Formats: sequence, C-alpha cells, structure tokens
Amino acid sequence: MLFIILAAAQNGVIGKDGGMPWHIPADLRHFKKLTIGKTLIMGRKTFESLPGVLPGRRHIIATRGAHWNGPPGTETVRDLQAVLEKHADSAEKIFVIGGADVCAQALPYCAAVYLTVIHQDFDGGVRFPAMDGDVFELTGRSETLADPGSGLTYEYQTWKRRLRLVIFDMDGLMFDTERPSIESWKEVGMQMGLTITDRFLQSIVGSNHATLQKLFAEEFGPDNRPDDCPSKFESAVALKKAIVARKLDEEGLIVKEGLFALLTFLKKRGIQRAVGTATATGAAEKLLQRAGAASWMNAVIGGDQAERGKPFPDIFQKVLARFSCPPENALVLEDSPNGLLAAAAAGIPCALVPDTNVSTSASIFADTSVSADARQKAALVAQDLREVMEWIRKNFTKG
Repeated sequence: MLFIILAAAQNGVIGKDGGMPWHIPADLRHFKKLTIGKTLIMGRKTFESLPGVLPGRRHIIATRGAHWNGPPGTETVRDLQAVLEKHADSAEKIFVIGGADVCAQALPYCAAVYLTVIHQDFDGGVRFPAMDGDVFELTGRSETLADPGSGLTYEYQTWKRRLRLVIFDMDGLMFDTERPSIESWKEVGMQMGLTITDRFLQSIVGSNHATLQKLFAEEFGPDNRPDDCPSKFESAVALKKAIVARKLDEEGLIVKEGLFALLTFLKKRGIQRAVGTATATGAAEKLLQRAGAASWMNAVIGGDQAERGKPFPDIFQKVLARFSCPPENALVLEDSPNGLLAAAAAGIPCALVPDTNVSTSASIFADTSVSADARQKAALVAQDLREVMEWIRKNFTKG
C-alpha cells in the first residue's frame, strides 16, 4: 500500500529553494524510524535535496528528464503513474516522500498520510494541499512538541482514508457455493458428453449469463439445434442449476468463516455493505435470505444488471454508481483471480480471500490463487474474513 510522509508548515509550505525552510532533528529521526527498510518513491528534486542515498531504503526516483539517471543503488522511472498504479495495492508498505507534484499524483492511491505539521507559516513556493476531510480522517495526533534548537513547535498527524463501502463477491467468498458449482459443471459434462476442462472452468468464474454464453460457444462451438429446441447452452445451464440446487439441499449452504463477524463490524462503523456478484440478482437474493445475510446488505447487484461479467469491471462499477462512491473510498472482497482483475479494472482496492475449497477440490486455481501476480494486485491476501476484518480495523477509518 502507498503512504505519504512529509512535513508541512501550517500554511502548507513543504519546501523552498530546493530544501525545507526548517531543520528539526527529532522529525528527521521520526522519518527514519517509519521508513527504514521500506521503499521510497520521490521526484528528482526531492532526491537531490537529500544528503545522498538514504541507508537501508529502496529509492525509486521519478523524473521527466529523458537523460537523467539516479546514482547506483537507486531506480529511475519516467512513468510515475504506472509506478503508483503498480504499487497502490501492494501488500508492502511504500512511502511517497515528495515533492509536491509527486504527492499530488500519489494522493488518490494512498491509504494514509503521515504529516508533521510545523506550527508556523513559512515562505516557499512548494506547497501541499490541505487534507480533504471527506476523503481522509484525522485518526492520530501527537501532543505539541518543541525543537530546542529553533524553538519551533510541531505535531505528528495521521490521516487515514475513509472507507465508505465494502463490496462482497458472493460465491466462494461469502458462501461455499463455488465448489458445488464447479462440481456441477463437471457432472453436466459427463451427462451431455462435453469435455469440461479446468481451463474452461477457470475462465468462467465470475461470468454473468451473457459472458458465460459467449465463453461456452467459444469452447464447444456454435449450436445448430432448431429454433424450437433449447440450445445446448441453455440445456447445460438448466442442468447445472438443477445439480447445484440438489447439492445445496443435500449439503446445506455453508457460510464462510468470519462472514457475520465482519458484517457486524462494518455495520457498527456505518460502512455500507453491498454484494457485487455474477450470479443473477434474484438467485443471489435467495441465497442471502437462506443464509440470513440479506438484511445485512444495503444493495445486491447481480450479473443480470451488468453488460459483462468479471474480469470486466461492469458489476463493481454498477455498485459504485448505486452509492455514488468514489472507487478510492471502496473496498472489494474477492476469492478469485477474475474478481481481482475486475476490481483492479474498476480502480477499487481488493482484498483477496482465495477459496481453498475450490483450489483443493477442483485444482483450477492451483497456479493463480496466491500467485505473485495476484499478490501484486491485491491489497491483502487473507486466509479468511476475520483476517480481513482485522486488516480493515488497522488500515481504514469509518466512512
């Protein structure tokens, strides 16, 4: 995740003439304590204002200069936006340290801002904007401190991004329904003489009806049945739904560990809760009712309400529109790589809780559920929803 750390005067000035217009040794030690062992992202001018390469930290220096390169031990990049997008959902804690333009571009991606506020106005042409209370909330504030050398007083502030909305995938995330779905597709294949491969099963996870029909046709070819006969696709879907219903009647609907604890946690904090699933809305609402989870949700957006299923962002974008919520103030909870890609395409941070029942029984996620690529895109890879709850408690404030 990305964090901004900087010091600013009370009028927003953070720099003057290539440096800071104050010197507070205790604040420099505070900076070192927070950033040691971490990755730092900075602009070229900020790097040049440093005494050199800071020990024990990885340096990524952004510059527009085509021929400028940082010294050995640093990394130079010319596409800051790509770097920010790459690291925004990283599990690693990465600090953006300046200058003003770099911080302004990084702010929409940041989970928190660690701000040292100097209790005095200063002259200077480099400024950091005032914190937006609609997006961030002041969650920590130190006592007033004094620098004995300069007589300046200052304080440390922590601003955390507000979390307004959590979007739940349903199958495999809230309920153990992905496993019987996959098993049912395999049974459909045996009954209809279709070769259902793991590759096909992986491709259809998160697909709404329209996307599933397209993928089915690509896998099994065009349907040449008469118009008055059900298509091969329609027959397969109907049979699959009947098998799933039978399995759920036999086994019961299994609720994933920590679901109601997380829902209670979010509701107490006034954070909106929605389901964004490829399952049709009516079918999703029936499962939620069956599990006793319907009353906990503020909205249910099913795959029938979106043109495309996952990995496209349509379903999640529909949820954001329903709540008029910016993507940076939302969080998606997903169990599959396709869902993770959909969240990334919508610009929403995503916590991934791989469906271990699927990956062990059907093995279709064996190579992707916690792959390096998934870990890079996910803000968190968790064992269960209780771990997600604790991570939210630590990294976000209420909406």
